[in-house]
Amino acid sequence: LRDAGGAWLTIAGLDLAWRPWALLGGTLEVDSLVLSQVALVRLPAAPAQPPDTVDSDGGSLPQLPVKVRVGRLAADEIALGEAVLGQAARFTLAGVAGSREDGSFGVGIDLERLDGAEARLRAKLGYDPAADALTAEIDAAEAPGGLLATLLDIPDLPRAEMKLDGAGPLRDWKGDFALSLGEVAQAEAAIGLQRGTDGALGFSLRGQTAISPPPQSDLWALAAGETALTLEGVWQDARRLDLAELTVANDRLRLGARGTVEPESGALDVTLNLAMDQGDALA
Repeated sequence: LRDAGGAWLTIAGLDLAWRPWALLGGTLEVDSLVLSQVALVRLPAAPAQPPDTVDSDGGSLPQLPVKVRVGRLAADEIALGEAVLGQAARFTLAGVAGSREDGSFGVGIDLERLDGAEARLRAKLGYDPAADALTAEIDAAEAPGGLLATLLDIPDLPRAEMKLDGAGPLRDWKGDFALSLGEVAQAEAAIGLQRGTDGALGFSLRGQTAISPPPQSDLWALAAGETALTLEGVWQDARRLDLAELTVANDRLRLGARGTVEPESGALDVTLNLAMDQGDALA
């Protein structure tokens, strides 16, 4: 693919095995999609003047006209240029994806770095509407000095690890989250989802962080030490967020918020409270 600046995406080979007749039944059924030597040199240039668009559906997300099932997705090599994420990198990718008429879906991805710097991402996400059950698993890790260090502009960032593990019916769904940035930061949280009889989806998060900010990082100093996090709310009628509590508290500050948000209309009614014990933390 090319733009005014030249080629920005190159795919050396593509092997597609699919069932075109399945489209008559409203399903895009791909048995296998295998890509060879994918090179993303940079992101495409933005158009000089974006085309005018008319939002006729009140800003709702577009819906796919067909169901999609991908039995196998693979790329032997995906090469990212330095202009994409600030560091050149090469990956291999494998995955599966699918959705059905009953609303169930499943996605799996396995991404691993190839050029000597350890980095991996393994994730699974699935939903079964018959049982109203959700499964979510994420396992990611990266060696020191990788892409995350470049994106955060912290060259000496230590090894990074993240895990999320949760499964069960949405009436009482529980998940565990953990993040580690070596000696710089540690975080863990218990996540909960609660589907009410009226269809509203409650959510909660209770966790804590332990942060040792890097030198000359005034903003991070606000979160230094141990910080407690609490979040509770309800997603009502698929259009309104009722925030019952958001609290971030440590020895230096206490931030609280509650209120309602309606993304579709843009209505916002939120009360914020902030107390700081060390007013020169941002100096």
